[in-house]
Amino acid sequence: MALPRPVVRRLRAAHALLQAGDYAQAAGAFETIAEEAGTLGLPLAAPLSVEAGVAWILAGELGRGLTIAERGLDWLHEGEPGPRVAMLRDRVLEALQKTGHASETNALLQKYAAHTSPPLTVPRGHLPASCPQCGGRVRPDEVEWVDGSTAVCDYCGSILQADKG
Repeated sequence: MALPRPVVRRLRAAHALLQAGDYAQAAGAFETIAEEAGTLGLPLAAPLSVEAGVAWILAGELGRGLTIAERGLDWLHEGEPGPRVAMLRDRVLEALQKTGHASETNALLQKYAAHTSPPLTVPRGHLPASCPQCGGRVRPDEVEWVDGSTAVCDYCGSILQADKG
């Protein structure tokens, strides 16, 4: 189930804020959308919560960011244990490393050590760099592939078509 159209518009604005480096505003927007998705029982709540946590970490709000990111990782682990947890965990680790938080990086890595990243296998075709609906960054090695040419956006649940080029 995808997010309602008005929520997707807010999500597009959150991605624009993140790309512009306005981490605090983006974090607040992602956090609100993640909470709404969680209330609706949508699986998109987990990656949205991780994105909010990453943005808070980048905004200098380490404690808040870790709490929210770990909530997203835990939601995902409860509903879909496996490689997706490792992929989203790695997004948080990247933000922690970027902001110079070595001890927090090690603690998060230990907490989710049982999760390993899967080997990179990218189906044929190339996905767009960003989702045409919400503007979120598309990571071909992290999205959920439906088949060799179709994937699902991590943020809004829209269907992404790969080109054959």
